[in-house]
Amino acid sequence: MFWIAQCRRYLFLVVLLTCTVVSGCNSKSPADPVQPGTTFGPLSGTSTWVGTWTDTRYQVSGTLNLTFTVSGSTVTATGTIGLASLGLGDETGTGTGTVSGNTLSFSFQSSTVGTGVGTLNSAGAASGSGTVTGALNFGAFTYTGTVSASTMSGTFTFMSATGGFGVATLTRQ
Repeated sequence: MFWIAQCRRYLFLVVLLTCTVVSGCNSKSPADPVQPGTTFGPLSGTSTWVGTWTDTRYQVSGTLNLTFTVSGSTVTATGTIGLASLGLGDETGTGTGTVSGNTLSFSFQSSTVGTGVGTLNSAGAASGSGTVTGALNFGAFTYTGTVSASTMSGTFTFMSATGGFGVATLTRQ
């Protein structure tokens, strides 16, 4: 049961990581800030991204499905991660962010898992941290990632001694 709980938190982190990484990427140069009311990098209007996650420590994997909406300087995201390899259902999460200059600052949450924050710069690099709380109570994690017009990828690491780590990759549909 501990193994399933560990994997579930890692998988949800991948969703959170992906939501935060995909929440924006500015393809303009740092000297050319994004103006309110325009798109932010590869995201414009509503876009759908599909991919997979893999926990490389515990050797489990599943699906990822994400939808992002850009409206002015606000980016919102919803995501679902497939946990069939663990004998579980899907877990959902949401993210919101605000573009200011060349930076998207965002937060993400799941009512059953936890919360986190991060930033994405105009070069496409994202990073942040969060805490898995509630019934799972797995503690702190960090993540990094990148976004291009057609692909996003990232890594995550839990800070506890038994924490896992892994990768996620998604392609724009």
